Amino acid sequence: VDKNKNFYFLEMNTRLQVEHPVTEMVTGLDIVKEMMNVANNKKLTFSQDDIKLNGWAFESRIYAEDPYKGFLPSTGRLTKYTPPDEFQSSEYIIRNDTGVKEGDEISIYYDPMIAKLSIWAKDRNTAIKYMVKALDEFCINGVKNNLSFLSSIFLNKKFISGDISTAFIEQQFENCFKGISLIENKNLFEIVILTLSGENKIVDKDLATLNENIFVELVDLFDGKKYISDEYNVQANDSTFELSKVDGEIKLFNNKFYKLKVKHDIDFNTNLVNVSIYEDDQLLLGTFFKLKYNFPYFQIDFRGSSVNGMVRDHENLKLSKYMKDTNIIENNNNLICPMPGKLIEIFVKIGDKVEIGESLCIVEAMKMENTLSSQIKGQVKKINYKINDLLKVDDIIIEF
Repeated sequence: VDKNKNFYFLEMNTRLQVEHPVTEMVTGLDIVKEMMNVANNKKLTFSQDDIKLNGWAFESRIYAEDPYKGFLPSTGRLTKYTPPDEFQSSEYIIRNDTGVKEGDEISIYYDPMIAKLSIWAKDRNTAIKYMVKALDEFCINGVKNNLSFLSSIFLNKKFISGDISTAFIEQQFENCFKGISLIENKNLFEIVILTLSGENKIVDKDLATLNENIFVELVDLFDGKKYISDEYNVQANDSTFELSKVDGEIKLFNNKFYKLKVKHDIDFNTNLVNVSIYEDDQLLLGTFFKLKYNFPYFQIDFRGSSVNGMVRDHENLKLSKYMKDTNIIENNNNLICPMPGKLIEIFVKIGDKVEIGESLCIVEAMKMENTLSSQIKGQVKKINYKINDLLKVDDIIIEF
């Protein structure tokens, strides 16, 4: 559109747009039905004057792609696929358009979209609230996916305020998406780890009740930083956990609490943990966390943050200071294939000297050509594949 509000079309797609659920939810129209009627030489059942906008809607495109690796596509079998239940009321609507089911294969030959999760509510902020909750409940295993990235978008302060443009992602995630630091939800993660660890102790030792003083160790997978909590007192009886700090108060949602009650339920089919937090009998929060067992840690994924957590008593905490951290050794001397696909072009040969950022090859996956670049300055020693070879994740394409 120009300064005089003249519209110019760069393309015209005579097909249903990916975003059509949003239009249908705010207008109440069934666009698919209308298209089929038009295709059968029938007229539209409405005029432009009949269209009234009602409420606010968002659509989240759920993709089999890795947001932590520049949104490269991911392939594999959907070992778990459990979307939130669709729901409709006068307050909000949850809609999930999908063409897959649990057990289906995401291949390299087609677009990696898994589903379109759409939310309608009477106003923007309410629609955001229910979208965040629906993303919390969405469970996908077997392939990398963008659920954590989508959650981070809907929780972004600029997005919530409507301060957005087509440059939003590159401005908010300058160095690509790396996840979100646990800091904002640190105490919430501590509460979940205390509850899960407490339940394990009760089951393992066949205890009727629990009363212990304990610390929480958190490792932020965003930046590798380790955090040790204040000392907590944990008591449990009849599946309800009571948490308090030995010295001080628990900070949560910009408030301070002397004691909190926690109830939880683990769905072992999806590994979703449904957590409800109360002050006395007043519900403060009810939401879902994604759980993985990464012994000796619990790994908790929640709204863009990933955390490894465990509890330590006084003696264990004292001894842990003498334990060496495990260093992750990166294979910097190799070009590793980040996704499955076909090698369609190689730009270098053995003996070539390359600079950081220099294009090395192109891997085709899911209708996209992905150029892989050098992360180091060096010399090509070996090329392990030839053009048209099929590659798997972590295959070493080039050695330096």
